Amino acid sequence: MISTEKKKKNKIRVAILLYKPLPKASPVGGEIAILTLLYVLKKIKHISDIEVLSISNKNVEKKISNNLTIKEIKGHTYPERGIRWLLDLLCLFVFGFKPSLLLIEKNRKILNELAKYNPDLLIVPNSFQVKPIINKYKLFNRKAKIIAYTDSPEVLVASFDYLEATSLPTFMKKLIRRLFYNNYIKFNKKVYTDFIKISDMVVVPTEFDKEEIIHLYNIGKNKIFVIPLISYKKSEIKKMNLISKIKKVVFVGACNFWPNLQAIEIIKQKIAPKLKDIEFIIVGKYCKPQRVDNVNVIGEVKNLDSILRDADAFIAPIVSGRGIKTKILTYFLYRKPVIGTSLAFRGYKVKDNYNAIVEDNIDNIWRRIYELNRNRESILRIQKNSIKVLEDFKISKLKQKWTKLLTYGK
Repeated sequence: MISTEKKKKNKIRVAILLYKPLPKASPVGGEIAILTLLYVLKKIKHISDIEVLSISNKNVEKKISNNLTIKEIKGHTYPERGIRWLLDLLCLFVFGFKPSLLLIEKNRKILNELAKYNPDLLIVPNSFQVKPIINKYKLFNRKAKIIAYTDSPEVLVASFDYLEATSLPTFMKKLIRRLFYNNYIKFNKKVYTDFIKISDMVVVPTEFDKEEIIHLYNIGKNKIFVIPLISYKKSEIKKMNLISKIKKVVFVGACNFWPNLQAIEIIKQKIAPKLKDIEFIIVGKYCKPQRVDNVNVIGEVKNLDSILRDADAFIAPIVSGRGIKTKILTYFLYRKPVIGTSLAFRGYKVKDNYNAIVEDNIDNIWRRIYELNRNRESILRIQKNSIKVLEDFKISKLKQKWTKLLTYGK
């Protein structure tokens, strides 16, 4: 019989470090990944305790479940947009450094909290910005293992995606891009590289991200693990309602995100005009409600479920972006045809005309919908097989993968 003391010794203490607080409501993308990670880790038996720390503009503790809180610690935050972001770019252009990262290093309170908690494992999700804090913590506790959760280096262009979605005049966007883009990418690439190399293990959402990191940074495959941090509950899978004709196609995506704006323009200009008998419904935050011909931009809604239930198909003509798209999982839960690009389906096991329609030629997407609409057998086949896409996102599978990762090398 194993003693209680020995059982305790086999368990590990985990800390999660965030460069910004989680939102109060409606998490997206990387925020969903963090919440999924917390949910999965709480189910792993040999983790004794989890502490979540984030840099914030105030000191506060927020409860996110019955037995888990997030400690927000007041300190120097990292600007992702606005005047501070532009000042960062200007300073980088003139002096070759970013003041924000120098200030991040001065967050002594959060470093003190880490030292006080003294975790065996420090997980840093989507937060290469806190690399200076990790450096200092490694000096304090050399035995602690660091796990980075990140997309491929494509993540570095995210701030410039934001720029494209602003209301700045086009000439200003072009000027900012021309002056600052190369310096910004070069500098952040070094920070990102150091973040990857200082980590003992790296977790990425897709095989594409893994191959990119291996190729660019000459890092061994045994250090990188593919675990998509999105999941669903069995109760969320909808009953399959057979579709005989596609009359309503839905796209979901916030209009302050450049890849979504690109996709919406593709729908408006290249797809909807060719399919006048189909209504294209666009739903998302910051989208201005308007109706032009057969394109109906609804904007933000309180009850997305009713719109998704009423849809006959979903569309994702995504041509830029990174990582894994969480809304694609939502689409598959409704067991209806999903039409999208390979980029939209990155991280999902899809096969064209089997469980989805995969089309990378933007000019050909309308034709694929037209052909699908004339073939009830294809619609039924895709509907029936769409549920197979969900297999990799079961909580049990994610738990199994994280358990294997945490015991790796023991």
